[in-house]
Amino acid sequence: MIDKIRFSKKNLLKCEIDKIVKTSRLQSFDADGLKHYNNQKTKNFNGGFYIRIGKDNTLVVEGSLHKYFTFLQTKLLNNFDVFTMCQAKETLLKLIVNTGIETNNIMINFYEIGLNIVSDIEPKDLLKNVYSIGDLDKEKIFYIDHKYKNESQKITETHKNFRLVYKAYDKIHEMIDKKKEPPINTKIIRIESIHKRVEKISLIEFFEADNLKRVQKVFFNNWDKLNFIIEIVAPKNTNISKIELAKVLYKKSQSSVLSEIKEQYRNNTMSIRIYYTLKRFIENWENEKINFVPTKSIIFTKWEKLYSSEKQKYNKNMYV
Repeated sequence: MIDKIRFSKKNLLKCEIDKIVKTSRLQSFDADGLKHYNNQKTKNFNGGFYIRIGKDNTLVVEGSLHKYFTFLQTKLLNNFDVFTMCQAKETLLKLIVNTGIETNNIMINFYEIGLNIVSDIEPKDLLKNVYSIGDLDKEKIFYIDHKYKNESQKITETHKNFRLVYKAYDKIHEMIDKKKEPPINTKIIRIESIHKRVEKISLIEFFEADNLKRVQKVFFNNWDKLNFIIEIVAPKNTNISKIELAKVLYKKSQSSVLSEIKEQYRNNTMSIRIYYTLKRFIENWENEKINFVPTKSIIFTKWEKLYSSEKQKYNKNMYV
């Protein structure tokens, strides 16, 4: 579950610096007569965690606990399999010993929680159908992440003001793209919640049993509200434009949809005939909607079963 994590500590004592530099084998640098240290060149040979001590004696540690866990077992930096909260806590304890870090006054700055779901659904088909996450009055829309090829990842808005970002992607595609060897004949959909600018909490407090249970519960409560593009059952020979409009009207208010088509008409991207046809349909939506019945798609039904199964496994094994 816990994957990427960043934590920091200010005002390190000289004895702490010496211990971390020696244990983690950090490289030393000089700038304006002040020393600073990091393991940038060697981090991927030691589990992937980047460790830096700045000129101001601030420690920053960042990496993937899941990949570190795998590295300790296989010497490979992978995170495509199961990783529970219990394993995350055990892995953190090993990281602390292996790096020489003292845990007092260390604060969490950032963390990701991820879940890998082995699927019989083609990831690209599922991603095409993913629309948003959250209750409809507070939903976050998913967009194609153009940093990745073949529309293999969707993500909610990533503006600096947003503390929480959601991501869903084709894990196998990502591994191949990063030139890693994926598991054979396997489809994996990975979902992640990215917590940026975390409220003040110490490393010790974060990994207490009650907090890890809370964090896992919040993760599943949020992803329970994953919304897919609505499928509509309509009378035979119904105009496709009305079916598409009905999908929108199940998600947005009549007034907002009416404003959108007015804008299209004003911009000359919609004919006057189509505009008035759709306008009448929108204004009469409360009567029309009985003929446009929303239904779950086959992909959504399959996803529900896969997701619920994984959720049950993790909740059953929630002990730390």
